[in-house]
Amino acid sequence: MRSKNQAVKDTQNAFGEFENFINSISEMINNINSLMNSMEKEKNEIVQSMENISGISEETAASTEEVSASTEEQLSAVEELKESAKNLEEVALKLDEAVKIFKI
Repeated sequence: MRSKNQAVKDTQNAFGEFENFINSISEMINNINSLMNSMEKEKNEIVQSMENISGISEETAASTEEVSASTEEQLSAVEELKESAKNLEEVALKLDEAVKIFKI
Protein backbone atom coordinates (compact mmCIF):
# COMPACT_ATOMS: atom_id res chain seq x y z
CA MET A 1 0.00 0.00 0.00
CA ARG A 2 2.87 2.28 0.79
CA SER A 3 4.42 1.85 -2.60
CA LYS A 4 1.10 2.72 -4.28
CA ASN A 5 0.79 5.82 -2.15
CA GLN A 6 4.41 6.68 -2.89
CA ALA A 7 3.86 6.10 -6.61
CA VAL A 8 0.81 8.42 -6.53
CA LYS A 9 2.83 11.08 -4.67
CA ASP A 10 5.72 10.70 -7.11
CA THR A 11 3.31 11.03 -10.02
CA GLN A 12 1.68 14.10 -8.43
CA ASN A 13 5.12 15.63 -7.87
CA ALA A 14 6.13 14.87 -11.45
CA PHE A 15 2.95 16.46 -12.79
CA GLY A 16 3.45 19.42 -10.45
CA GLU A 17 6.98 19.91 -11.79
CA PHE A 18 5.68 19.50 -15.33
CA GLU A 19 2.98 22.12 -14.65
CA ASN A 20 5.60 24.49 -13.24
CA PHE A 21 7.76 23.89 -16.32
CA ILE A 22 4.81 24.58 -18.65
CA ASN A 23 3.94 27.74 -16.68
CA SER A 24 7.55 28.88 -16.90
CA ILE A 25 7.62 28.32 -20.67
CA SER A 26 4.28 30.10 -21.03
CA GLU A 27 5.67 33.09 -19.10
CA MET A 28 8.77 33.12 -21.33
CA ILE A 29 6.58 33.06 -24.44
CA ASN A 30 4.53 35.97 -23.09
CA ASN A 31 7.74 37.93 -22.38
CA ILE A 32 9.04 37.22 -25.89
CA ASN A 33 5.70 38.30 -27.35
CA SER A 34 5.83 41.52 -25.33
CA LEU A 35 9.38 42.20 -26.51
CA MET A 36 8.38 41.56 -30.11
CA ASN A 37 5.49 44.02 -29.78
CA SER A 38 7.88 46.63 -28.38
CA MET A 39 10.31 46.01 -31.24
CA GLU A 40 7.50 46.38 -33.77
CA LYS A 41 6.46 49.68 -32.21
CA GLU A 42 10.04 50.98 -32.24
CA LYS A 43 10.49 49.81 -35.85
CA ASN A 44 7.39 51.76 -36.87
CA GLU A 45 8.72 54.87 -35.10
CA ILE A 46 12.06 54.51 -36.90
CA VAL A 47 10.32 54.11 -40.26
CA GLN A 48 8.25 57.23 -39.55
CA SER A 49 11.38 59.17 -38.59
CA MET A 50 13.12 58.05 -41.78
CA GLU A 51 10.13 59.19 -43.84
CA ASN A 52 10.22 62.57 -42.08
CA ILE A 53 13.95 62.90 -42.74
CA SER A 54 13.39 62.01 -46.39
CA GLY A 55 10.71 64.70 -46.70
CA ILE A 56 12.94 67.29 -45.07
CA SER A 57 15.80 66.32 -47.39
CA GLU A 58 13.57 66.78 -50.44
CA GLU A 59 12.45 70.20 -49.19
CA THR A 60 16.06 71.19 -48.54
CA ALA A 61 17.08 70.09 -52.03
CA ALA A 62 14.25 72.12 -53.57
CA SER A 63 15.21 75.18 -51.50
CA THR A 64 18.84 74.78 -52.53
CA GLU A 65 17.83 74.74 -56.19
CA GLU A 66 15.77 77.91 -55.68
CA VAL A 67 18.68 79.66 -53.96
CA SER A 68 21.00 78.58 -56.76
CA ALA A 69 18.62 79.95 -59.40
CA SER A 70 18.27 83.23 -57.49
CA THR A 71 22.05 83.50 -57.19
CA GLU A 72 22.43 83.00 -60.94
CA GLU A 73 19.81 85.70 -61.60
CA GLN A 74 21.62 88.11 -59.28
CA LEU A 75 24.95 87.35 -60.93
CA SER A 76 23.41 88.04 -64.33
CA ALA A 77 21.96 91.32 -63.04
CA VAL A 78 25.37 92.32 -61.63
CA GLU A 79 27.00 91.54 -64.99
CA GLU A 80 24.41 93.69 -66.76
CA LEU A 81 24.98 96.49 -64.26
CA LYS A 82 28.73 96.21 -64.78
CA GLU A 83 28.27 96.46 -68.57
CA SER A 84 25.93 99.44 -68.15
CA ALA A 85 28.46 101.18 -65.90
CA LYS A 86 31.18 100.56 -68.49
CA ASN A 87 28.96 102.01 -71.25
CA LEU A 88 28.10 105.00 -69.05
CA GLU A 89 31.80 105.63 -68.43
CA GLU A 90 32.46 105.57 -72.19
CA VAL A 91 29.61 108.01 -72.81
CA ALA A 92 30.90 110.27 -70.02
CA LEU A 93 34.39 110.30 -71.57
CA LYS A 94 32.95 111.15 -75.00
CA LEU A 95 30.85 113.90 -73.46
CA ASP A 96 33.90 115.25 -71.65
CA GLU A 97 35.78 115.34 -74.97
CA ALA A 98 32.86 117.06 -76.67
CA VAL A 99 32.65 119.66 -73.92
CA LYS A 100 36.39 120.40 -74.25
CA ILE A 101 35.81 121.50 -77.85
CA PHE A 102 33.55 124.31 -76.67
CA LYS A 103 35.88 125.60 -73.96
CA ILE A 104 37.70 128.81 -74.68
